[in-house]
Amino acid sequence: MIKRLVLRSILFVVVLAMSLLCAVTILIATEPGTRWLLTKVREATGAELTHVQGALLRGVQLKDIRYHTEALQLDVQQLDIAWHPVGVLWGVLIVDQLYVDGAKVNIPISESAPANDTEFQWPDLGVPVSLVASDVSLNGIQVNYGEEGYSLDNIKAGLTYGPRSLTIDKLDLATAGQTLSLQGQASLSYPYSLELSAAAHMRVSEQTPAATDVTRFVPEVLYRNELQAELEAHGNIAQLEFTLATTLPAEIEAQGQWKTGVENAPDLQATLTAPVQPVAAYWADVAAVEDMQAGGELTVNGWLDDYRAQFNGQYTLVGYPAVDVQLDGEGNLQGIVLPKIELAADPMQLSGSGNVQWQELVAWALEAEVEQLNPALVLEGWPGQINGSFSTSGRWQNSELSLDASIKRLSGSLRGLAVQGSGAASLAQERLQLTSVQLSLGGNLLQVNGHIGDTFGLDWNLRAPLLEQIDPRIGGQLDASGHLGGSRQSPQLEGGATAVDLHWGDNRIEQLALESQVTDLQRQALSLQAEAQGLELAGSRYQSANVSFTGSPSEHQLTASLLQDQFAHGETQISGGWDGQQWQGQLRQLSITTPYVRPMELKSPVAVTAAAERVTVSDFCLLTRRQQTGEVQSSACVTGKWQQGQGAAGELAVERLPLNLLRRWLKEEVDVEGYLQGQGKFSWAEGGVPKLNADFSAVGGAFIYRLNDTESDRYPLDEFGLHIQQQDTRLTATAELAFTDYGSVNAELLAQMDSKHLQGEVLAQMQSISPLEALLPAVRDIEGRLDARAQISGTFSDPQLVVDASVSGAAFEAPSLGVSFTQLNATVQGNQDDLTAEVNTRAGEDGSLSLQAKAEQLLEPQWQVQASLTGDYAHVMDSELLNLYFTPDLQLQASAERIDVSGRALVPEAHAVINTLPVSATKVSDDVVVIDAEDPQNQGNIPVYVNVEFALGDKVSFDAAGFKARLGGELSIDKSPERALFALGNINIIDGRFQAYGQDLTIEKGTLSFQGPMDNPGLNVTATREVEEVEVGLIIGGTLQNPTSEIFSRPQQTESDAMSMLFTGKPISGASSGEASMLVNAIAKLGIKRGQFVADDIAGRFGLDELTIKSDDDVKDSSLWLGKYLTEDLYVHYAIGLFDSISTVGLTYFISDNLRLEAESGEVQSADLIFRMQR
Repeated sequence: MIKRLVLRSILFVVVLAMSLLCAVTILIATEPGTRWLLTKVREATGAELTHVQGALLRGVQLKDIRYHTEALQLDVQQLDIAWHPVGVLWGVLIVDQLYVDGAKVNIPISESAPANDTEFQWPDLGVPVSLVASDVSLNGIQVNYGEEGYSLDNIKAGLTYGPRSLTIDKLDLATAGQTLSLQGQASLSYPYSLELSAAAHMRVSEQTPAATDVTRFVPEVLYRNELQAELEAHGNIAQLEFTLATTLPAEIEAQGQWKTGVENAPDLQATLTAPVQPVAAYWADVAAVEDMQAGGELTVNGWLDDYRAQFNGQYTLVGYPAVDVQLDGEGNLQGIVLPKIELAADPMQLSGSGNVQWQELVAWALEAEVEQLNPALVLEGWPGQINGSFSTSGRWQNSELSLDASIKRLSGSLRGLAVQGSGAASLAQERLQLTSVQLSLGGNLLQVNGHIGDTFGLDWNLRAPLLEQIDPRIGGQLDASGHLGGSRQSPQLEGGATAVDLHWGDNRIEQLALESQVTDLQRQALSLQAEAQGLELAGSRYQSANVSFTGSPSEHQLTASLLQDQFAHGETQISGGWDGQQWQGQLRQLSITTPYVRPMELKSPVAVTAAAERVTVSDFCLLTRRQQTGEVQSSACVTGKWQQGQGAAGELAVERLPLNLLRRWLKEEVDVEGYLQGQGKFSWAEGGVPKLNADFSAVGGAFIYRLNDTESDRYPLDEFGLHIQQQDTRLTATAELAFTDYGSVNAELLAQMDSKHLQGEVLAQMQSISPLEALLPAVRDIEGRLDARAQISGTFSDPQLVVDASVSGAAFEAPSLGVSFTQLNATVQGNQDDLTAEVNTRAGEDGSLSLQAKAEQLLEPQWQVQASLTGDYAHVMDSELLNLYFTPDLQLQASAERIDVSGRALVPEAHAVINTLPVSATKVSDDVVVIDAEDPQNQGNIPVYVNVEFALGDKVSFDAAGFKARLGGELSIDKSPERALFALGNINIIDGRFQAYGQDLTIEKGTLSFQGPMDNPGLNVTATREVEEVEVGLIIGGTLQNPTSEIFSRPQQTESDAMSMLFTGKPISGASSGEASMLVNAIAKLGIKRGQFVADDIAGRFGLDELTIKSDDDVKDSSLWLGKYLTEDLYVHYAIGLFDSISTVGLTYFISDNLRLEAESGEVQSADLIFRMQR
């Protein structure tokens, strides 16, 4: 019975277990069972879904899952899961695949939970059943916490979550084109020890991320370059040790230890290092430092409330010395103190200290010293060494800046000039205070003192006697001073400036005076005056210029005048006022007087209005009147306006404007008859295309070439006009110039303003080019025929030019050379990329010259020109000084980089006659230093290189200052920008004679040897004469700038007799006192060896105690000194200058051995009492 009961019980349990197993199998292994189970889950939890596919046992797919509660709202578009249920038997939940797509989580912000007074305990995060998930994929994740959204594109992971630890085999995040990979393991109980490694790869992507994408928290600067970074960390929640390294775009490594503050106070000890690499790799986007490289090491110890930092950096930039930076800092949340600031850039050194605060306000203080700073590093052309010390402090609070700065010491040199400076400046409550600010450069000094704010009290003083020291491009002397007082509403100004010999470039003002005075703008108490004398502007010289401004901004008057000479001057007067919106006034007077036409004056006052939205000028007319009747003879009138939103328009009308105005650009002997008349209109609507119509022509025009006081040549103008028309985008222009019986020049141009295309032609057919003589200043009596055609095409930016021109049967005279050129024929053919020219002419009766040239890419920066000049016995100069024949064979190569001249030239015949040596024949002493002499290499000109060989023929003679000779020999001339003219070769003196001191010497032999600078050849000259069967001579050696002379005789004579016979024709015993003076003069000028010995001999023969040559520092102050003791204590001397012929008479009276009286009378008179004391 009992046995049966036990068996039935076992059978029941087995059947029940099998039934449960079958039920569970049906629920998880079949799709209907899974649907029924999920329906019960949905009823119990309130979750919703619309699609179920598969079974829980083999894998299930769920779609449109929706689970909403007050604390959480979850929506999932799709969820796929596959797992191994058998793992549950061993306490492991094995998930083969978990795929989630379109997961959206909304977490409303809930009210803060009440504070829990119980002590916080770190939780144990382990679970009783381990979870192994090898393939987890989450796509399109969106988490909203309140109004903030966070989204990710994709997460892929493989992990194991167990009772004691979490192991992440892989974790890959990808969103907006960026990726992050992580792997590691961590303990699930306190202190949560961990080890992990992570790698991030950020790419420059054109993809625009979603507004909620988590990449928005990454600084934008990191997106400028591709970024690769790796992180290694180990430790626990209380303390971590880490290593962070980036490889792209910059190599940066950081390592350290972080105490998080869980157990102890937070603390960070880290070191960040980076090798020297381009600054652009550090995500810098500053064009000014695109070529800079930087690297260094940063060490940090402490936490935000108390930290210490050290930085050592190196910076390099092409063209600048390397900079080493050292910084020490100590800071907290309120600010930072920098006890050490050092910058070193050989040889510059900067050291200082400072601090910055930022908690309640931004404030700073800095003190620094700099040594051997070279400003040329940032200011080209300003080399130097600057030393100084300065300090600055300030604050920014409530949008208001306060600043104090002081230059305690500034010294050194700048461009070789001494620099000194000091002063202080402060800014507070919009008031700038300058205290004892002064800066000096060389001999120039600027001083400023005072304040600018609601009230003014500023004084300045500038003394610049040497402006060229400030900038070599300017020069002269400038003095300026002034005072600014009053207030913003009523400023008061008083100041002035004067300048002497002010010049810049080719412009110059000999004297300039400026005066300004403002006492009360409301009462029109404003006065500005400027006066200038001796002006050279734009190549023209003017005697004076004056400008005067009086009044106030609301009502003022301006007068100005410019005087060139009594025949050319102008005056103007303008009055008007500014009302805060526009300037409105009148041009009340304008008169222009020129030597070419009658005075031009303003017809009537011209109304002018100027504002931001419009400008108008009405009825601006200049006219001339007949002197006797006063009726209008000619006029030129202009009107114009511009209106914002409408455009611009203007008109020009010319009636009988004299063509003689062209005389300014013609030869002095050329007059122009006739007058110009016509009109033009211009309009340009805003947003439209310009319209232009102009038609000008000459009436009764002619060029008059005055041959002398009674004769002239007249070249009538048949046509002389200009016609322009623009309609829409088409511009056409034509010009005509025709001379009666001589020929014409016509030009046409068509331009498409929209496409920028050009098409045009210039046609010249001149049976005689004689009228062009008026336009060519260097020639006269010009003849010949001109046929030329030039065609223009292409675009504005790339014009194309084709030229075909010829001149035949031409002849002209060059007055400056004194020669004529005949039978001249020339051709020019080609385009701007390939242009050839050939010129052939007769030069003299039997001479000829020929020029061939070729030019390439003339309109391009890389243009090139090749040319050759050949000829035979060409007569190129015939003047009183030089008659020259020339046989050249020269070549020229030119480009934008350099010009080379080479070849050979023969001078078969030349005759030079120089009666007096020019001033330039005196050479400046070698010890003279020219201040601010222009450097040829710094003038912006193309450097010129010359290598030419010259040879002298059999008919080359020279006659100068008593020296006559025939010359021969050869020279090689070399010239480069780096050095002066260099010569190599010999010039031989043939058949020479020298007449000096009343005597005639024969040049037996003479050679000028050139082996260096052209102006200092070596000398080897022997000159002789015969006197009473004695041959005496002079041997000259040394160099031209330092010659030596020696007297010789055959048979041998005394040096005094030989010299006397050479220069006077008689022995010293027969020489007069005048001839003796001449001999001493010759000794001084010829530098004769043992000359003082000869002078002493001459002095003894004529009863003098002293006969010598004395000179001061300048050799030009040398004088012949003759002295005689009248008594033992009284000495009298007579001196005459060897170069200036100034004579003086003096005496010396010896009162005692130590005391004497000296007196002298000559160009100046003086008397001195001299006491001598020996120690």
